Amino acid sequence: MKYVSMPRYVDSQPKMFFWDLDEFIVFTFAIIGGIIMRELVASVVMGLIVVKFFGIWKSRRLDGALMHLAYRHLNTPMNRIFDNGAIKEIIQ
Repeated sequence: MKYVSMPRYVDSQPKMFFWDLDEFIVFTFAIIGGIIMRELVASVVMGLIVVKFFGIWKSRRLDGALMHLAYRHLNTPMNRIFDNGAIKEIIQ
């Protein structure tokens, strides 16, 4: 038998190391930026700080806050039914 970690709730984010997936994505972008700018140590430190504040901000909101920001500000499609995440009102 293998040990399988189950999420606590149905809407829980997948885990990468000890962060939620959206926090890991923010940290990964900080590392990539540090590699591009050739300032890896500074970007890792800044990435850890940004992830800490992002985690505090995210704890006051719903799970998947980063994806909701992408739906709202980057105009990414939500799913097959709702193709525009910028719509605030439903007009019948």
